[in-house]
Amino acid sequence: VMIGPLENSDSPDPIVGGAIPACSPSQNSPYSLAVSGPSVLLGPLDVDNTVSATGDVQAGGNIIAVGEVKSQCGGHILSAKKNFDIPHPSKEGWRLRHTCPEGPSNDVYCRGRVRKTEIDLPSYWKDFVDFESITVNLTPIGSHQHVIIKRIDDEKVYLQSNGGMPIDCFYHIFAERKDGEKLIPEYQGETPSDYPGNNKEYSVSGYHYDVKEN
Repeated sequence: VMIGPLENSDSPDPIVGGAIPACSPSQNSPYSLAVSGPSVLLGPLDVDNTVSATGDVQAGGNIIAVGEVKSQCGGHILSAKKNFDIPHPSKEGWRLRHTCPEGPSNDVYCRGRVRKTEIDLPSYWKDFVDFESITVNLTPIGSHQHVIIKRIDDEKVYLQSNGGMPIDCFYHIFAERKDGEKLIPEYQGETPSDYPGNNKEYSVSGYHYDVKEN
């Protein structure tokens, strides 16, 4: 059966319960089909346009999938993106969201420009990283300032320039997280289940990092 929108101008638009999101492309269009209440489709569903979701403030308009969420014909797999969102290690009632560069250790980083003798580290690092693992790269701007790392504590990196000349540098600071085991970057095996460490600490469910489709 094919269902199309009514063209009779005397016919009212269908009544749709709930709020339609302002960002929905069909917000102001007459609906061909409106279903009030939960519905189920026992089979594949092909959609030749945008899928919009809405809901009340508490529930939200979530799209929930048991399987993967894919786009670009399987070339983009949402769960393969290495973002993480965890409870804040220092502030109760807060959360912390990072995205991960690829490397052989569980590193976090900060970067920026400094024009003084101190670099302020992120406040949560004191409860988050192994301070023995901190490395600092400096790139002087405008002149050779012969800047050195004088010392590091749990809040700052302290710098010293030759002859006390003004400091103007880009910086890049890496440190390894301390809230889990150290990563084993190379191991013998055929699948991620052969990893010799604690697989529960890593996003490996689905084993999809090196394939586009199952």
